[in-house]
Amino acid sequence: MLKGLAALIGLTLPLFYGGYLAWVTRIRRSQRTNLADSHPPAQPFYLKGTDKNAILCIHGFSSTPCEMKPLGEFLNEKGYTVRGMLLPGHATHPRELEDMDYHHWTQAVCNEYHTLSNKYSSVYVVGFSLGGLLALDLALKKKLGGMVLLSPFLRMSNYFFPGVNPEWIIENSTGFVPYVRKSINFVNINDPVTRKDHVCYTEIPTRPATRMFSLAKEIIPRLSEIRIPTLIMHAKGDRVVAPDGSLEIFEKISSPIKEIHWLEKSNHVIPLDYERHFISDKVVSFFEKLKDLHQDPLTV
Repeated sequence: MLKGLAALIGLTLPLFYGGYLAWVTRIRRSQRTNLADSHPPAQPFYLKGTDKNAILCIHGFSSTPCEMKPLGEFLNEKGYTVRGMLLPGHATHPRELEDMDYHHWTQAVCNEYHTLSNKYSSVYVVGFSLGGLLALDLALKKKLGGMVLLSPFLRMSNYFFPGVNPEWIIENSTGFVPYVRKSINFVNINDPVTRKDHVCYTEIPTRPATRMFSLAKEIIPRLSEIRIPTLIMHAKGDRVVAPDGSLEIFEKISSPIKEIHWLEKSNHVIPLDYERHFISDKVVSFFEKLKDLHQDPLTV
């Protein structure tokens, strides 16, 4: 019986894998419309405000600026100029993300920072997931007024890989599993209303994910160098990014002003999940507190 089962697996596995490779080929050869063209909310945004400070919002891996737009609009209503940038390789076609290295992303973030810093007194940054990791990188290079990290990536959760290191699996499988599919059921938003409207790639290249792992490994030993005011928020039930990474960031950064808040009802994409209004209020409150400190003549 075991021999028969082994023979059956030996016959069917190549068929399944052959079908998988055909799917990958279709992705790479696809001529479909760019994601940002077919879904306008995926495009970068610039919301002009009345305040002398600006906020740079950075979205997550394989996603688009749309996941930062509601928070950006709320901040803009409070007077801030808000820029929702688009990371290279995103909101176009998955094959364009496939060849991205983290240097493409860090340089793009620096370019956006310089554009804002030339016009505004101070630049704050709000980064989600990969965007949070890129915000940490920016904080090591540039002068920021403050930083908000939402589900910041430091390492993956093992929710989908119980008992093993998910990063090791991905790093050692990119050669024969170059893409994975993400259906609506795997969009990690608990709120079904916002989940169905989330705009992101549904085919995810695995190789650029390993570049994200590499950037995290470079930043972790330097966390103590970060001294800017920092607000961190993370869901306890995050199925994608390990929440203990946020705790590590909080404990290791040398910022004299730092806060961390844990969310109970949300999943990974917290800017769009059940506690999104709580997040918006906390972000505004944090930035307003920093503005008051900067305006206080007794503050050093």
